[in-house]
Amino acid sequence: MLLDEPFAGLDARLRDRLRDETIDLLKSRGVATVIVTHDPEEAMRMADRIVVMEAGRIVQCGRPAELYRRPDNAFVASFLGEVNRIEAVARRGTANTPLGPIAAPDFADGAGVEILIRPEGLLLSVGPAHGGNPTAIVVSARLLGRTSLIRLSLDRAGGPPLLLQSRMPGDFLPEPGTRVGVRIDPNKVHLFQRPAA
Repeated sequence: MLLDEPFAGLDARLRDRLRDETIDLLKSRGVATVIVTHDPEEAMRMADRIVVMEAGRIVQCGRPAELYRRPDNAFVASFLGEVNRIEAVARRGTANTPLGPIAAPDFADGAGVEILIRPEGLLLSVGPAHGGNPTAIVVSARLLGRTSLIRLSLDRAGGPPLLLQSRMPGDFLPEPGTRVGVRIDPNKVHLFQRPAA
């Protein structure tokens, strides 16, 4: 069966319920189905396998967890969820960033590195002891239910501030202007060769 954007016109609650009912029905009947969607959450929620296409070409195919955790390129990583983008240069197996050094063992010295960090990969702390981690200023904090979306501004030498997003548990809502420590979860970081300018 082919379903092309079948839930696009529905409100959020009805869409979630119909997605679950549809997938349960299709699986119980053993119906092989291709669902076309531009909604990454829908793809992750419904698919046994996802095929990501860019400009009409398949760029990666696999199980949802595999594509989310080990994307083949920056397009796949950003298609399947929000990312913070930082550019750096590899030096002796490390990419130095305003958030601190990030291991880059697969890059030659002088190679341009595009670093993508999922918002849930930026772990924030409030208080005087930031454990030597870089600090940023909270621009805004919005409660989204189970999580909070925290927008941050991080100073960097010789350039404009770096604007970042973090997703934290919903009860973490620092006031704008609060200085927070920022630590990176290395499991939520993806490194790719930076495209030529």
